[in-house]
Amino acid sequence: MVLLFFIVTVFSVLPTAIALEIGDRAPTLEIDSWVKGQPVASFSHGGVTVVEFWATWCGACLQSIPHLDNLQVTYGDQLVVIGVTADHEEPLEQIRRFVDEMGERMNYRVAHDAGGRSYAQYMGGMNLEVIPTAFLVDRSGRLVWVGHPSELDTPIQLAIDSSGPAEVLLDRARQEASFDERMNQGAWAEALAVAAHHLSADGPDRQYWLKRAIDAHMRLPPDFAAMSSLMNQLTSQSTVPTLLNEVSWAVAVHDTYAQPLAQASVAMAAKAVDLTHSENPDMLDTYARTLYVAGEIKLAVTTQERAVSLAHAEGTTGMYKNRLNVYRRQLQNQEQDIDNDQ
Repeated sequence: MVLLFFIVTVFSVLPTAIALEIGDRAPTLEIDSWVKGQPVASFSHGGVTVVEFWATWCGACLQSIPHLDNLQVTYGDQLVVIGVTADHEEPLEQIRRFVDEMGERMNYRVAHDAGGRSYAQYMGGMNLEVIPTAFLVDRSGRLVWVGHPSELDTPIQLAIDSSGPAEVLLDRARQEASFDERMNQGAWAEALAVAAHHLSADGPDRQYWLKRAIDAHMRLPPDFAAMSSLMNQLTSQSTVPTLLNEVSWAVAVHDTYAQPLAQASVAMAAKAVDLTHSENPDMLDTYARTLYVAGEIKLAVTTQERAVSLAHAEGTTGMYKNRLNVYRRQLQNQEQDIDNDQ
């Protein structure tokens, strides 16, 4: 895991990419099929644009859909969200079927990049390989921010509020790029220092720098006290369920931190569930995992059962059922051990 979300690397032979940087003109989208919504020919529609690369088989991408849907509904005509397929080998009919199943829970444009041209221009242009990745384009058509969809809230608001080119966003993106560059180079301690510098200031971005600090810590020698403190701060301060969900899952599946920080993960995942009113299967799936790691097997089973009942996408439902079977077997073993002791 390179960042605090499920990593999916797209291994494909793609068209040659031209280097792309924050502040450049955003490349025109080259789309083979528009699966949902009206085609977008340019970025001169009067609002700001999110171009997100995803795939139906990417668990982290599926977790981001409700957030992207909410952003589109919230900002209306001021924002155009476009989900572009990252896997150009994924069949068009499979994507259509998935989008049809999602229905009104995916209220934004979806495009099939069968030739991989848009992926090459955006992801390849910035030498990125992990999905989901979102690119934010301001009203002037400039690329002003790149990152995980869960972190879009503040950049979108800044871009919409800006009367001209979003210079504040460009500065913000450069600061984030400084952290990402060090992470990509394996300079974990330097990356942590960058995050720690930004944690000294309050504001809506602090929750994201807490996440980055946790991300850097997970690659350094274990520091349980520091990790516990950062996780508790994030749980207390963040109201972004996808952000809480990503971090709690990452810790719950981490070889070193899963057990020692099990209760911190449970608290974080529980808040994500509360924020989504126990109606988001992805949040419930993560909560069940944290409970399982913490040894609360019976509650993990009931939580996972609800996740399965709420899931709609075929691939996701199967994944949730597999985990539910694991939890049920563990519960049966636990109950059998109790019977044998009596």
